[in-house]
Amino acid sequence: MARFAMWMYSLLAYIATLVLSATVGAQLAPLGITGWNDCPEGSSAIVKCANVSVPLDHEDPDGEQITLMVARIKTNSSQPLGTLFFNPGGPGGSAVANVFLISKLPSSSLYQITQKYDLIGLDPRGAGYSTPMRCNPDLWNERVKTAVTDETEFKALVQHYAAIGKSCANMTGPLINHLDTISVAKDHEIVRQTLGADKFNFIGLSWGSQIGIAYAEMFPENVGRMAIQGIVDHSEAATTAVQTMSTGYEVTMHKFFDWCQTNETCALHGQDPRAVLDSVVAKAHENPIPAPGCLQTGPGACSADVSDEELLTNAQVLLAAAPPRLSGWSSLAKGLLSASQGDATLFSNPYFTADTDVDLTTAWANLGTGCQDWAHPAKSYQDVLSLVRQTTALSPLTRGFSQSFQWFTMCIGWPTALTNPPRRIYNSIAKAPEILMANSYWDPETSIQWAVGVKAQIPNSRLIYQNGSGHTIYASNGDTAAAINRFILDGVMPNDGAVYGS
Repeated sequence: MARFAMWMYSLLAYIATLVLSATVGAQLAPLGITGWNDCPEGSSAIVKCANVSVPLDHEDPDGEQITLMVARIKTNSSQPLGTLFFNPGGPGGSAVANVFLISKLPSSSLYQITQKYDLIGLDPRGAGYSTPMRCNPDLWNERVKTAVTDETEFKALVQHYAAIGKSCANMTGPLINHLDTISVAKDHEIVRQTLGADKFNFIGLSWGSQIGIAYAEMFPENVGRMAIQGIVDHSEAATTAVQTMSTGYEVTMHKFFDWCQTNETCALHGQDPRAVLDSVVAKAHENPIPAPGCLQTGPGACSADVSDEELLTNAQVLLAAAPPRLSGWSSLAKGLLSASQGDATLFSNPYFTADTDVDLTTAWANLGTGCQDWAHPAKSYQDVLSLVRQTTALSPLTRGFSQSFQWFTMCIGWPTALTNPPRRIYNSIAKAPEILMANSYWDPETSIQWAVGVKAQIPNSRLIYQNGSGHTIYASNGDTAAAINRFILDGVMPNDGAVYGS
């Protein structure tokens, strides 16, 4: 059985290779764009929005179309360098909403790009303001254990996400089968052509790095200046990917403990932060901790209590926004202190009240894309239990709970195929101009191990580092972000291997 599974995995990877190889250098036809108009509520007047039509299935360009929303801040430069696309990560993060936010933050690194470029945020298919995934919210809100320890729990896990997936497939329609990152990268090429942009200039964070790499594989001659940060290595096997993320999370948590012990602004200063975390997780494992600050109605609705799995998974997100420029660690410390006192509101999951992700949490599109991009080979509870034992042994604090672990477990019963399986980067990327990559030493989501692994696969790249903690550090406006902007704005590449303090 295991040998058949490996054979099937290899066959899927081979088919994907043929499809992508046939696409390299191919031109995708632009389909049309609405006029630029005012954007949905939440943007400033300098942002304009439009809708672009793209094929639901890029293998059937004349078939059904979907709509993607584009947000733009035009440059005031008299000598503009062109158009630059931005993706904040996810999968499923709303680039449009990020452009809305950046338009009100003129000192931010991303806003500075508008000195010479039109800044473009394109919401990915299935997410944000584009044609969305639709799912049964009541099913999503049910809690099912993912770190299963027996056959009964395993069957409940598979049946639950099979039911959710079936509801999404029925309500979303055929789009559910075309949410992979390759399709998203092709969407960017169509929008580039539609906007009349000469080159694809791009800043991609986290999952955005995977989009950028996929684009550069398929359309290397169209790449302009590309910088990717918080690097995703899409070549790792399933259990390895989970462990790589888990280890990065674990090590960064220890950095958080060190910060708490030496920084008086930490709410756990003077306590043993590791003991607090262990105690809170143990308490949530016995019985979910109440989240009295959550309502199950209206915008920002969240669940009434928090399990140990949810607490550790959501703590990873807070750990990503590291000091001194971001406040995630302060929030994490306050949240753990509150949870130790019986209030785990900060760690509560979104509570869905509609058949679309109206709060832009990315949860639905994240799973929809993740299940088509990442292998989930478990066939029994023993397969999951083996991974749990591995991550618990190597990462005893965080126990493997992470985005990668969710894909490994939640995707088992998902109804779509693995259309974009993990593989090494194609040699066609060498035809693209030199790509700038950046990563933190201690990133709880995209490990430095991933960055080094991807660097080895892209000969025409430079990798720079932040000697510190955090994920998608471009948002922190430090020295690493400044180095990225010097390249994007002025074409000045930093030295390969350069290390920055912020």
